[in-house]
Amino acid sequence: MKNKYTIGPCFVNLKNKQELLDQLFHNLFSQYKETQIYFYANVGSFYYLKAKTFQRAFSQADFSYLNSDFLSYFYNMIFRSKFQKSNAEDFIDDLCLFCQNTRKKIMLLGSTEKTNSRAIVNLHKKYPHLRLRGYHGYFHASDILIQTIQSYKPDLILVGLGYGRQEQWLSDNKKSLNQVKACITIGNYIEIIGGQIKLPPYYFKLTHLEWLYRLIKEPCRLWKRYLFGLFYFSKEIIGFIFKKKDKKHKVT
Repeated sequence: MKNKYTIGPCFVNLKNKQELLDQLFHNLFSQYKETQIYFYANVGSFYYLKAKTFQRAFSQADFSYLNSDFLSYFYNMIFRSKFQKSNAEDFIDDLCLFCQNTRKKIMLLGSTEKTNSRAIVNLHKKYPHLRLRGYHGYFHASDILIQTIQSYKPDLILVGLGYGRQEQWLSDNKKSLNQVKACITIGNYIEIIGGQIKLPPYYFKLTHLEWLYRLIKEPCRLWKRYLFGLFYFSKEIIGFIFKKKDKKHKVT
């Protein structure tokens, strides 16, 4: 089992893109009795993690990786290890190519029916032999969706239901997904594949300011997540440092 690096209620056990991909590739050929769940953590996670229901959902994940340069800096500093941010755009191509070559089936879950269909078309342009099916994210009950999943029997589900909802949905339905090898949350990346949302310009990625670009584009949706997430993360960091100092004093 991977080592868990924990700050407050948030854990991370995959330190970079390569660890994430290696673990996913392993899971896609493993014989686990339950689907393996992958979440990502960023500053906004600490805002959501104040809710007990989200804490419970996050704690049930099997793997978690960092989706934030800001968090990567602090995790590197505190745990003295090499953490690197991984966005969906950093690993989706490797994952699709691997699944195409190994004949593994993918389901793309999320966004509107129209955008999901466009995302399927765009992925098939790059990976014409990829076994791929989509399902929109605007469902009220999960019964028909679960039946579709059990009928299609995907090896991997890319879950893009929006932060908070996607984690809760996986937590609530994990037992019904036992035929699926792995599920990984990807936020709004289906909208990006489907051409509805553009990735931040290269300059923002180069200067680690992708969060600023997203905040400018969607201020009403993101300001609370960023502001309160930063506040709660700061509290957890301070508490973590003081606990570490107390342990050192007790030892000496």
